[in-house]
Amino acid sequence: LRARKQYTKNYWTRTVYTRAEGGLENYVMYMNTAVMCLIGFGFLYVFSKFYVWGGVGLNFFICGLGFLWVFIVVSLVSSMFHGHFEKVQINCDNMMLSADITAAVLISFGAFYGFTSPSQIILITLLEIFMCVVNEHIVLEILHVKDQGGS
Repeated sequence: LRARKQYTKNYWTRTVYTRAEGGLENYVMYMNTAVMCLIGFGFLYVFSKFYVWGGVGLNFFICGLGFLWVFIVVSLVSSMFHGHFEKVQINCDNMMLSADITAAVLISFGAFYGFTSPSQIILITLLEIFMCVVNEHIVLEILHVKDQGGS
């Protein structure tokens, strides 16, 4: 959002926010979610008793894998339901979607952390992202269900 000053009759200033070009209105929300994924969840595992730095490194790997895997899965799911591949644009809205889905994966990662091997965690990451995107497509595109805020 860009701030622009406007003057009224009484010469009081007020700030009017206009929409920035290129779809950057969700950039701040994306950065907050990405920082939560990388730093918040990452260093939450520092306080575990046994697998301290392995959990932090695996968290960073899951973030990188998850952020990119969402774009591939969105294209695969659209080809499953529509019959042809669609190009996925890398913009702030889709990056926000990838950060939200990766945050869901990291939350579930905390439930079985320390009980599974890294290869099982990576497999769960790939499958959970796939099922989240399929669920979102079914709910939004087929059932047309949205909440009041449109999220």
